[in-house]
Amino acid sequence: MVPAAGIVNAQVPFEALANGQGTATVNMQVTFGGQTASQNVSLVPAAPGVFTLPEGVGFAVLVNLADGSIAAPAPSVPGFNLTSHPISRGGKAFFYATGLGAMTPAVADGAAGPADPTQNAFVNSMPIVWIGGVNTGVMAEIDFAGQAPGFPGVYQVNITIPANAPTGNSVTLQVQSADGSQTSPTTAIVAIQ
Repeated sequence: MVPAAGIVNAQVPFEALANGQGTATVNMQVTFGGQTASQNVSLVPAAPGVFTLPEGVGFAVLVNLADGSIAAPAPSVPGFNLTSHPISRGGKAFFYATGLGAMTPAVADGAAGPADPTQNAFVNSMPIVWIGGVNTGVMAEIDFAGQAPGFPGVYQVNITIPANAPTGNSVTLQVQSADGSQTSPTTAIVAIQ
């Protein structure tokens, strides 16, 4: 996949924010084709985001553990050859996220998660997962949150869909930092029956 013009995919080093530090301002520089751009950016311990299909807006990559399908109406993800159907209340699933912060054991910058999930690092501060929107939906039970196997800078979050979760083909899935200060956009949706 080729990123859109003007987008830089990068992992901010964990060390850019000292352990226990609330916020910091750092200078980010990007050099491309002999040109350098510089910008001060604010860092926070966690700023969650959810991976979606299509990228940035659409169905969350919420994988049903029962059959490996994506929790979306069937067929629902144009341009992707994926098995999809709504997930049931009470179903177990996982999704991919970014920006959940430091992990234990510490993860080296740029290191991919191990293939053996029992060796993965866990997030230091457990996020909150909302099904149906922040404060208007219900919180999902989190079974695991930590480094995803095979991908640097990607987190895997395993959840159980609550028995009282809203149903439909466009249910919002949001992740909130443990302290509630940062929330992922409302652009990730799932289908729940």
